[in-house]
Amino acid sequence: MKSIYKISFSLFFFFLFLIGKIYSQEETMYVCKMGTVIYQANIKDIDSIKFSDNLPRSIKVYKSNVIIFESLLTEFESVLFHNSDECHPLSYYGDITFSTESQLLDFKNAGYQYVCGDVIVSGDELKTLTLLDNQLKEIYGNLTLKAKNLTTFDGLYGLEKVTRNFTLSSGNLTANFEGLNSLASVGENFVINANSPYSLNALTSFSGLENLQSVGGNFEINASNALNALTSFSGLNSLQSIGGNFEITAASHPSLNSLTSFTGLEKLETIEGNFNLSATTSLNSLTSFSGLNNLKSIGGNFFITANTTSSQNWNSLNALISFAGFEKLETIGGNLEIKASANHQNGSYKCLNTLTSFSGFNSLQSIGGNFEINASSNSSNPSNSLNSLSSFSGLNSLNSIGGNFEITASNSLNALSSFSGLNSLNSIGKNFNITIPLFSSKATFSSLSSFSGLNSLKTIGGNFKISTYSSNSNSLNALVSFSGLNNLKSIGKNFEVLVYDNSGGGALNFLTSFSGLENLEDVNGDFRISSYRSLEALSSFSGLNSLKKIGGNFEIDISANNYYTLSSFSGLGNLKTIGGNFEIDFSGAWMYSGFASFSGLEQLKIIGKNIGIKGLNLLTSIIELENLSSVIHNISITDCLQLTDFCPLVPTVEKMTGTWYVNGCGYNPTKYQMLNGACQP
Repeated sequence: MKSIYKISFSLFFFFLFLIGKIYSQEETMYVCKMGTVIYQANIKDIDSIKFSDNLPRSIKVYKSNVIIFESLLTEFESVLFHNSDECHPLSYYGDITFSTESQLLDFKNAGYQYVCGDVIVSGDELKTLTLLDNQLKEIYGNLTLKAKNLTTFDGLYGLEKVTRNFTLSSGNLTANFEGLNSLASVGENFVINANSPYSLNALTSFSGLENLQSVGGNFEINASNALNALTSFSGLNSLQSIGGNFEITAASHPSLNSLTSFTGLEKLETIEGNFNLSATTSLNSLTSFSGLNNLKSIGGNFFITANTTSSQNWNSLNALISFAGFEKLETIGGNLEIKASANHQNGSYKCLNTLTSFSGFNSLQSIGGNFEINASSNSSNPSNSLNSLSSFSGLNSLNSIGGNFEITASNSLNALSSFSGLNSLNSIGKNFNITIPLFSSKATFSSLSSFSGLNSLKTIGGNFKISTYSSNSNSLNALVSFSGLNNLKSIGKNFEVLVYDNSGGGALNFLTSFSGLENLEDVNGDFRISSYRSLEALSSFSGLNSLKKIGGNFEIDISANNYYTLSSFSGLGNLKTIGGNFEIDFSGAWMYSGFASFSGLEQLKIIGKNIGIKGLNLLTSIIELENLSSVIHNISITDCLQLTDFCPLVPTVEKMTGTWYVNGCGYNPTKYQMLNGACQP
């Protein structure tokens, strides 16, 4: 038996020895000069190389794992490679600029096929690169093309790889990228910058780039009053992955106004970074995202932005009707944001005003970050942004949003009637916000009548908030209940309905109850209702019958209402715990409105901090508060003209730790009187 153990141990240690030998093998790096190895060192010893007169003194690292040594003496130029086979005798070491035909000819006559450095094509002289005779195969650095009169890429037919950035910033290209037919990969960014008027205005497609399979960094097109003949992405038919962002920016009119689709990108499956489409008074022929039919994932954010400006009288992205083309997109790792801003004084100019739904996103299952829609129109000419969007149809597979769900509108989004299309959404990781911002003065969300479509939503990790800060807007006045949120069980932070209307037009004036929230059990933050000249039809808390706990404050703040119908706590029959303050303030409301009693709060046992009651002119009884068992800090009851009987609060006053204050009521007992049998007249 011992011998067997010895053999087993021997085999075990021999196995470890073999593994150690394998992993102890050290990679060798080679220093080359004009194609000849002149020095070699272990890769772990690179930092300790002792430089001599024959070796360079500074290091420049490229992503291609080629490390270029540049000597202080120009005659010594060497390169460090992973293996000696990469010591190309036909390599040019260092950066090179081509601005004349003689420079092209010299490079060609030297027989160079590789450049270990940056290549820049610039100046006014060059119209073609034909004199390079298609010898150049690889660039271990950047390729920058900014020759103003360059008409073709003829001369670069042999170029297969650019390890860093490909940048085209100017030129007079006749039609396409013919000449770059062998280019298979760009290691970092592929960038087209057409930022001068009419720049690259003859470019119609990406034809010539049929072999380009990958872009390691960003794919960017930036146009300002330029690129107006480009109709599609035809020619990029082999492109499968983009390691960074896909960005199209059309900064001013006219820019990219012939682009109708993304045809040509049919093989693109992944974008590791953001998808960003931004237009300012431009991109008005784009109708869909057709061509992106195989795109499955976007690792970062999805941004669509359309703007008009006061200085340019044109629409933005106003032919886009849907998201057709994204049928296979399953995940967006970051945010999905749609923003439209038509703030021009002339009401005929619109942004994304033909978009009717989210059709095309049928396979989208998750959004890792926020889902945001932001639409605004000028108050003198409203309804020019996203005013055809009627539902969320097309998002039927979306089941989770990791961040916020936010819809913000000003004088816009008046066709949106419900949340139909979000029927599979079961969780929102952070906040659910509907916002009408300050100074919105025209109708906003005027058709939104319910939360129908959110029937599967069970949890909101952050706040649920409806807030309006409008002026004569008559906004959200079709919303009568919370119907559609029937399966919502938990809100991680605050539940807030904050309605401010400065002129008296009113907002949310037809919301009568909390019907639709019958399964809501916990609000872990504050429960807050605040109204200024709005919310005039809300009469009770009906619909909150399952609510057991509010982790923070319970606040009702009503001011400047001509008449306010909220007069009952009916619907809160199961509420047992309020972790923070209990505060009711009707001091700014019409004197004949408010609560006459606390009927509906009979089960309330715990208030964690303070009680504040103010301005309840109809209040005659607080008998429902006699069941409080918690230790209260401060109690303040003021301006309740008909309240005279404070006896139900005697047990609470006996245990309280702070201040008792009563003033302006029908009877104003002191704490001493409360504790000594004088709790009523």
